[in-house]
Amino acid sequence: MSYMVIHTLPILAVVTNALILLVVLTNSQLNCSSFSVYIKSMAISDTLVLVLKLLSYENKTSQAFYSPSMCTGLIFLSDATKQAIFRRHRHLTNHVYRGKPKSEPNESQLMLMLLIVTIMFTVYFLPFTIINIISKWGLPFDLCFTEESFEIYFIVRSLCEFLKDLNFCTNFIIYCISGRRFRHAFFFTYSSL
Repeated sequence: MSYMVIHTLPILAVVTNALILLVVLTNSQLNCSSFSVYIKSMAISDTLVLVLKLLSYENKTSQAFYSPSMCTGLIFLSDATKQAIFRRHRHLTNHVYRGKPKSEPNESQLMLMLLIVTIMFTVYFLPFTIINIISKWGLPFDLCFTEESFEIYFIVRSLCEFLKDLNFCTNFIIYCISGRRFRHAFFFTYSSL
């Protein structure tokens, strides 16, 4: 379970969050909405959480993690990111804001989607939070871990950590299910590829 959480979920996060970015950036109607800022930042942060967790794990467990090609790749990504941020900043400061954009026609659908994402976040994170509280404060009723109870605790904790990390991969599915505009934009993007 731990291997899958560490190695498979970052790949799933990159794929699903790249799909989110692709759909939002290629659809001019979605890209101009206030919701697009939220979606794009969530996609980037969700991906970074799991990828950086993987890099941290590999850094702790691998002797050859910082190979010459890895260092070159990190330097390239760092420079490319700096250039992209600079270009984006220059692009945004060169364009004058031309009036107030029209309000979103589907404000209630947007609120529903945000509510669903928030509820799913709570569902994914609550078990992990409870397990952490139990491990920090000790088991209730002053019970100690026996070998058998520790094995059960370890399995439950692994499942809770899997759920927590799964949260960073499932927003694409939530957006497709709860957002009609996002779903239509995804199918349009998919059919045009």
